[in-house]
Amino acid sequence: MNLQNPEPEKKPGNRFFKYLPTFAAFWFFVLSFVAILLYPGGTQIDPNTAGFSWQHNYWCELLNSQAANGQPNPGMPFAAIGMCFLGISMSAFFYSLPVYCPTTKGQQMIVRFCSLIASTFACLLFTGYHHVMLLGFSIFTFLTILTALIILAEARQYPGFSAGITVFIMIQGSNLIYYLNWHKEILPWFQKLTIFLTAFWVVWLSLRLKGPTCRD
Repeated sequence: MNLQNPEPEKKPGNRFFKYLPTFAAFWFFVLSFVAILLYPGGTQIDPNTAGFSWQHNYWCELLNSQAANGQPNPGMPFAAIGMCFLGISMSAFFYSLPVYCPTTKGQQMIVRFCSLIASTFACLLFTGYHHVMLLGFSIFTFLTILTALIILAEARQYPGFSAGITVFIMIQGSNLIYYLNWHKEILPWFQKLTIFLTAFWVVWLSLRLKGPTCRD
């Protein structure tokens, strides 16, 4: 297989991309929790509930300008900016993956291009085209993580690969529940768990990668 030579880790630009996923994920969590605290209340089951329900509110409800109880949602800007930081975290990690793991030119192009497009869709989830943005995000995230898993497997980075398989399955499970309307009552909490585990996987793996072959 024609593998390209990875760039050395010591370059300043590489160090920047190594720690950018952690920095961006930190602000995603901070801004998201601010948005949760500011959410007025209401769910699709009961519009009269107070505050944000971890069990019944969908994550995307934080991105709505109006809460389910009909009140303005002051946390919406925080949630929207937080999603942008999550997109930055993911795209920075996947951009840097070929720096640490040998890849073909095709793998490098897919993992970098698709992660950038997926992140762009994530940043636009707050718009009136939410369903279109979510579909685009789902498709390009599928391509990005699938390619990343192949790269990690070929680099013999088995802990990261195993954790990535779990994340990949959970993401696809969330998509199946959403698009097939199958046991949708579990989606609100399952969706949140998937988002948090994906962010933690990206941060953990970005800090774990040390050498150009990504081998222990």
